[in-house]
Amino acid sequence: PLTADFLAPNMRKHVDPKAPVPLRMMAAKGLVPLPPSEMVSVLFMLMYDLQLSMKWGNVWKSMEIVESYSEDDDCVYFVLHTPLFVSTRDWVQYRRKFVAPDGKFLAISYLNGTHPKCPEKYDEGFIRADTIGVVGQMVRQVASDPGDPRIKCKVSVISAFDLKGLIPKAVINYVASRNPRHWRKEFQNV
Repeated sequence: PLTADFLAPNMRKHVDPKAPVPLRMMAAKGLVPLPPSEMVSVLFMLMYDLQLSMKWGNVWKSMEIVESYSEDDDCVYFVLHTPLFVSTRDWVQYRRKFVAPDGKFLAISYLNGTHPKCPEKYDEGFIRADTIGVVGQMVRQVASDPGDPRIKCKVSVISAFDLKGLIPKAVINYVASRNPRHWRKEFQNV
């Protein structure tokens, strides 16, 4: 397992104040110093592989690939863990991965989607959330400081969702503002 000291202490968040309420766009980024050059791929797979994501992240109740269109494109279904008295949220998203030829830049993008295998489940108490625009994660190898033998990776996470329903905007903003720190904490537990 990876140790906690590979993460940079300065994970930053960015809130788009122009976004309509309760829609917010959250982004997190941080420099991750890592010894082996394969760590770019390791970090990427922790985010891309749904089974691995379920092991290190506790945000999602379930994740599954609904249909694969190619090696790089698929349709995925996510169910979010929700607090007591809040209806379960689910998503259907189209997902695409991009790997640069040199392997030093990898990205995953998501778009809001629909699929006949994933009908809305209002009768089961689910609310179908929407992905706003293009969201995703990027892992990029960056130059190290002179004299520092470690490989560093820049991890960027961008998310913008409409959770729908009657959740007060203060609750949405409170939870969304903790997302970047949550990612950092979960990476430490890997």
